[in-house]
Amino acid sequence: MTKIIVLDSSAAMRIVVGGEGRDSIEAAIAEADEVIAPTLITAEIGNALWKYVRAGAFDAQSAVSKLTLALNLLDRQQPLTESITAEAIKEATRCGHPVYDLLYVVTARRNAAAALATADKRLAQVANRLHVETVGV
Repeated sequence: MTKIIVLDSSAAMRIVVGGEGRDSIEAAIAEADEVIAPTLITAEIGNALWKYVRAGAFDAQSAVSKLTLALNLLDRQQPLTESITAEAIKEATRCGHPVYDLLYVVTARRNAAAALATADKRLAQVANRLHVETVGV
């Protein structure tokens, strides 16, 4: 059976800037047959890196380099469709959690029950309630 990991932006950021849970996320990626994410990840990582630049943690060129490192963790990005987004809206409404996070959960659920790699404890709790395995927290 193919092991798929859906990498969310918090997990990707944990790898490129460091922090708690990094080792378990990297281990899950190393063991996976495929690492995927919805296309939303590019914008989310870009925004998170911009916040680091604004805080003076590193310059814009370093942020661009870290974006490349983060996106190179992926084997592919899954396009966001109306169907995936509609499912995420329904789950977000039911769980009281933002749609953009539920896009990762829905992506995991739709890809052979993939595990979600996240550094977001609240998202991990939501994912587990929806019977999606998590790694990283």
